[in-house]
Amino acid sequence: MKGNRPELHDLAVRLLRGEIVELRDEHGRLWRATHDSLAERELLKADAGTQATSVLRTLQSILKAEGRTMRDVVRVGIFLVDMADFAAVNEVYREFFAAPFPARTTVAVAALPFGARVEMEALAR
Repeated sequence: MKGNRPELHDLAVRLLRGEIVELRDEHGRLWRATHDSLAERELLKADAGTQATSVLRTLQSILKAEGRTMRDVVRVGIFLVDMADFAAVNEVYREFFAAPFPARTTVAVAALPFGARVEMEALAR
C-alpha cells in the first residue's frame, strides 16, 4: 500500500481470496467489489436468467450491508452478449425491483469477461 491508496495487485489478491474490497472515491462514494472464483465458474455455465439472479442477489447484499434496499437504486446498466436473453433477464429484474423502476440501459456487447452472459452496474443513492 502506498499512502492511503492500496496497490492494484493487493486489491486483486484480496478479490481472488473472495474478500469484499471497499474503496471510496474522491467524492466519498463507496465502491465495493467481490469475486468468488469457484462459484463464478459454475455460474458461468448457467443461463442468463440464473446469472442475472446471482448479480442482483449480490447487489442486494451489498446494499443491505450499507443499510439500503433495492428501492435506493436509481440507475442500472445491463450488458448482454445476446439480446435474445433480454426477456429472461427482464423477468428476473422485475422480481428484484418494483415500480417506479430505476432508470435502465441495456446494451448488447461482443463479449464479457470470463464468458459471462450478463453483467450489471448499479447506482444507488
